[in-house]
Amino acid sequence: MILALRAAARHYRVEDSLVAEWNHSIPGLAERSIGTARGSARKAWRFEGEMLEIAKTLSDAGLPAGFHQAAAEIFGRLGLFKDRSDASLGEVMDALVMGG
Repeated sequence: MILALRAAARHYRVEDSLVAEWNHSIPGLAERSIGTARGSARKAWRFEGEMLEIAKTLSDAGLPAGFHQAAAEIFGRLGLFKDRSDASLGEVMDALVMGG
C-alpha cells in the first residue's frame, strides 16, 4: 500500500509534499518506502494469487472483496521485478502507475 500511495502522489506531482508530510508525521516512512521498493518488489508476484483467493473467499461470504482485488493488481504490476534486488524506487513507481 505504501508504494501505491507514493506512486499515486508521483503521478499527481505531489510526491514531495507527501514525503514532507511523512517526514513530519511518520518519521522514517519515506525511507521505508524506498526499502519496500527494493525488498518487496522482487517477491510481490508471489502474493497476487493469494490476494485473489482472499477476494474470492470474502466475496463468497457476501463481504466486499475490492481491497484484495486491488492488492492483487498492485502485486501483479510488480511481477516484472521478480527476483530482482536492484529495482529502483523510480522503476517501481513507474511500473505501478503504468500498469506493469
